[in-house]
Amino acid sequence: MPSTFQKKISDINDTIAAGDFHDAAYKLTLLASNEPRAAGPAKTINYLRLKVFNRLQWLVEAADAVAELSGSQGLSAEEYLEVALFHVLTGDVEEAEYFMRQAMTLDKRSFLLASELAILFEQQGKREKALSIYNKILKNMLVRKKVDAVGARVLNRLAGLRLLTEVEIDQVAALCSKYKGGELEVRLLFGLAKCYAKVGDVNNEIDCLEKANRLADRVNESQVGAQTIAASRHRLEAIKALFDQANPEWLPTYFQSDSAPVFILGMPRSGTTLVEQILGAHSVIGNSGESRAMGIAFQRRLLDKPLLPEDSGSPLPFLRYKALDYEDSEAIISDYDKYQALLSDKPVITDKELSNIDRVGIILNLYPNAKFVCVQRHPLDVCASIMQQDFTQAYFSGSSLKIVQEYEVYYEKAVHWQKLYPNAVAIIEYESLVSDFEGNVRTLLDFLDLPWEEAIKTFYTRDNSVRTPSVTQVRSSINSKSVGKWRKYKQLTQPAEQYLVSRGSMPTT
Repeated sequence: MPSTFQKKISDINDTIAAGDFHDAAYKLTLLASNEPRAAGPAKTINYLRLKVFNRLQWLVEAADAVAELSGSQGLSAEEYLEVALFHVLTGDVEEAEYFMRQAMTLDKRSFLLASELAILFEQQGKREKALSIYNKILKNMLVRKKVDAVGARVLNRLAGLRLLTEVEIDQVAALCSKYKGGELEVRLLFGLAKCYAKVGDVNNEIDCLEKANRLADRVNESQVGAQTIAASRHRLEAIKALFDQANPEWLPTYFQSDSAPVFILGMPRSGTTLVEQILGAHSVIGNSGESRAMGIAFQRRLLDKPLLPEDSGSPLPFLRYKALDYEDSEAIISDYDKYQALLSDKPVITDKELSNIDRVGIILNLYPNAKFVCVQRHPLDVCASIMQQDFTQAYFSGSSLKIVQEYEVYYEKAVHWQKLYPNAVAIIEYESLVSDFEGNVRTLLDFLDLPWEEAIKTFYTRDNSVRTPSVTQVRSSINSKSVGKWRKYKQLTQPAEQYLVSRGSMPTT
């Protein structure tokens, strides 16, 4: 008969498998407070805590779980992997590689572990090391004529790094036919499209991308409570209503921090990672990547707040900012600063979480010295670039029409914030940045009250870890190769182009 402890652990594992990490965190907190500190239960609880905190990216709590777990004897491969993933999230690549290798010594046949190590190498710019691992996994996959989510991810990574042979491409195409329907086919099609792109077969590339995006859009729309453009527009109107002026009457007095974080904003694939890398080459600036710290800090304080009248029937949490008080502001700043301190010890830290576009007004009332840099790129180039990647986590990613509609909403928010806070919000054009690199970066540094440094010219030689699809581009010197790329993919972007033309908002260049 399972013990009471084992039943509780089983229930928590079921909760994790269902993807309800917040509920799992709550159950683990109760379990940790009630269970005796015996070595076995404590180790099990700390492993599950770390697994949940890694998924939620509650890095402060995860750091405590890592400290507890690292002191335990006889860690399993899965436990070493979770410790490694924590170090990946905090940017400590040496520690991440060490624990990844520890995991692999215990489970030498795990493609998941091998692929995680290869991705770590790729993110550090160690291309050959990554290729060696990816090639072995692909070979095994093609020989077995079977693939899973790990194999599909490896295919996407590998296809971005090298040319696949005609035989390999044909074998991948056969796998796509074998796994018809669902997310696995989507991932395989995106990988196959990259294979065709590498060999210059544009027709087959676009054919794969059309199929992948059409299927991805269908999958996204089928999700329970799927996001819609109507909800995005509702959010925009709510922001305008809440922040109709820089200091709206409803806003209470908050505790304020003297820190001056730099928030990088923009649509996905608009050049935000490029700007992050450029700024990170400055001696006083550290990068925290797509940090979820601010969203988590707000979420925690809003979680137990009562609904306000204007919240009735609304799924939009930022409508509840009115419920936050002085004590909440202190907690949000404390949570955010602790989280960011795990990612960088530099005086100025960039935060590239793109959803912070919804929080500009409230953030500036907590961090009055903060700066926001919003990167804007040609809407059809954004469409083409998103539709070349597996962005299925974004509801709009499979439709150029949805992408361009979300684009409109996103940059209308940016313009709104810039009008309210002209000294804190700057909008820069990707095309201008790549055509006059030094001139635009100097202007950007002036906006941030920072001096020019020569190291910025060679930002692409940095050995930091880059965890976005732009990893290859930001390892190269500045160029304009991606400007106007949508013309090559007009077949994909035509609905968006027609929409922009009909509204008179199609850029002339």
